[in-house]
Amino acid sequence: MASSQDAPPGLASGGRSITVFDKLLGDWVEEEVLQHFELIQAQQQVAGPNKAEFTFPTSWAKLEGILGKLGYALTAADHWKVLGFAMYDGPDPAETTISARARTAGYLCGLALQSTWSEEDKALASSTADRIRAAALRCESELADVLNARRRLKCGKLPLWKELGKDAIEFLKASAPDPSQTTLFMTQWSRILNLEALTAVELGQTRELANMAEKGDDKIWDRLQGTHVVMWAPADNNALTRVLAALLRRASPERRPASIRMITPVPLMPGMNTVENIT
Repeated sequence: MASSQDAPPGLASGGRSITVFDKLLGDWVEEEVLQHFELIQAQQQVAGPNKAEFTFPTSWAKLEGILGKLGYALTAADHWKVLGFAMYDGPDPAETTISARARTAGYLCGLALQSTWSEEDKALASSTADRIRAAALRCESELADVLNARRRLKCGKLPLWKELGKDAIEFLKASAPDPSQTTLFMTQWSRILNLEALTAVELGQTRELANMAEKGDDKIWDRLQGTHVVMWAPADNNALTRVLAALLRRASPERRPASIRMITPVPLMPGMNTVENIT
């Protein structure tokens, strides 16, 4: 999942003249965007190389698209989801992450104040910034209670955003052991790209199974018997050993997946813009 540029993508100028303000703001936004690089990496796979470049937003619609790519759910009723968190799923939230999310969106919405956007677009950006600030305050006030509840409920801590890109999915489908059979992709832990058009229920089931794999729970194979599966390899080596050992103990083919392919992500560094540069 290499970037189409020599460095991780950020916000380009969109072809207009650049002022000192633009340069400073662009540098800051680049740093903020890099905090969510996994989403931007995946987003580039939707349109293919050189077609998913971020440009300096010239309207509210374009800025709204950028915020969506960064995981903000601007129309959600749940204030945690507005900031891109799930109250009882994903890594534990913290005051620092809540404030960072609010700060990023606030500064991005603040682009409208220095723009030639329409008054309507400026009002939309301003009201969105107010809503995000209010959501952050509510999240911070509830944080202690939410963390206690998460410990009590033993909530899963999978990353909220992790998806396989379009090119990788197409390759895996084309190279399936039996292309005539449907393959279950357990790689889509979020719906930013929505490449597999997962419903909320299907996404919940995928994350439940992925949580089992990440914990090394051998009962996962009871749920996947006879299925062609593509999944992320568990990040923890001990968990990976446990689930594979449990699979090998199932001597009967009927008690195993029809096929299983585990994917290991490769973190990209600046300069890894081609497969040759990665290897």
